[in-house]
Amino acid sequence: MGRWRPRTLLGLPNEVLLLIFYECTSIGDAFALAQTCSHLYAIFSPPNTRINILRSAVKIPKIPKYVLEDGAPELIRVPPSSWAFQSTRNSKHGLLMESDWNNLSDEQLGWSVWDLSDIRSRQADGKSLIDAVLEFLQQFHELARRWIREYEPTTEAIIAGAADLQTEILTFSAPSFVPVDMSSEKMLLALTLHFLVLTRSIFMVEAGIGGRLSEKKLFKRGSPAIVVHAGYEYSSLTPTVRVHKKTMRDWADIRREFDPRLPGYSLDANPGVMLEYIVQQSFRLLDTRDPRHWPTVLFALLILYLAQLNLRPYQPCFQGITAAADVFLPLMTDLARYYYICTKGAPIMSDDWDREEYKELVGEDDRAFHYATELNKLWSFIDIGRWHIAVENSLDEFPDKLDYFAHGCVLSKSPFD
Repeated sequence: MGRWRPRTLLGLPNEVLLLIFYECTSIGDAFALAQTCSHLYAIFSPPNTRINILRSAVKIPKIPKYVLEDGAPELIRVPPSSWAFQSTRNSKHGLLMESDWNNLSDEQLGWSVWDLSDIRSRQADGKSLIDAVLEFLQQFHELARRWIREYEPTTEAIIAGAADLQTEILTFSAPSFVPVDMSSEKMLLALTLHFLVLTRSIFMVEAGIGGRLSEKKLFKRGSPAIVVHAGYEYSSLTPTVRVHKKTMRDWADIRREFDPRLPGYSLDANPGVMLEYIVQQSFRLLDTRDPRHWPTVLFALLILYLAQLNLRPYQPCFQGITAAADVFLPLMTDLARYYYICTKGAPIMSDDWDREEYKELVGEDDRAFHYATELNKLWSFIDIGRWHIAVENSLDEFPDKLDYFAHGCVLSKSPFD
């Protein structure tokens, strides 16, 4: 008797049919295969299976990593408030941008937003991490005063909404949850906001620089060069900023000294390591397949896109920062695409979002429903039907859609006026 052969594709075992799905190289191919008949659709449709197939088709990693290839430029944080990056004139040399707040009064210092490590260091002994985090989050209710005209009103509402959600997560968590560091998923938004404030310290330097400075012009009188004097520039509070030119040996020493193997939740970690941790924590929340986490991850994504713009200075002398930040983009793109797949097309960012369907998905979690609704209102306000994505390009263009949302589409009035 000869070996038995299936007469049709559907005669194959389901395990083999599933392997065929995993050979698809695009979302369109996977959906087209699933729609050929009810049997294949039944194999494809369970949420975990669908997400895993689509993730495989578009090559989203299971554990996203920040990979710095040999020779790639680095952006190094030198605590408490300095940054080191590669020279634009000589790849073996570096620059150190040092911020000095010592010439500002306590009253003036109350008009800025401080990162979480600054707040912890200023607190009296005995104050807990949770006290520091809540004080840190409170600042984002005063962005119109502290960061005057820094962001569009919708962007301010996104940042304040993320701070409010983080506050509620901490306030209404089980009493047994007492954070001792930033490693918990319950602290994700606080760490992401901390990342935003850190990166803004680079962006705000340019507010006090007139004209465009090449590295040659910057150091025409030697090193260090003062590029900003402490005070108010364009309605923003700025420190004194000095830029130091570092030789090959100095640059090598900085790279060695400030490349600590700190975990990504450390407030003193380098930005790439911190970003990797934020993305991985967001992946874990999405991996739970729990729609209650969708607003949290969407807030985190929007804030990351704001932080990414901070790392794109227009000054020629600081282009080493932009080159180093380009390495971060794959991580953010992976998270954006994975969010899109897990949420079936990011329905919260849609003009025809079905709120009742989402309410059924989250059950009695009023917090998730509230923040999803607020995000949808903000999206509807800035979009006004202007954002159109072709279905076949929706996944690849979704990161641009997030960028558009995060920056409020350059609005001139508040959505709440």
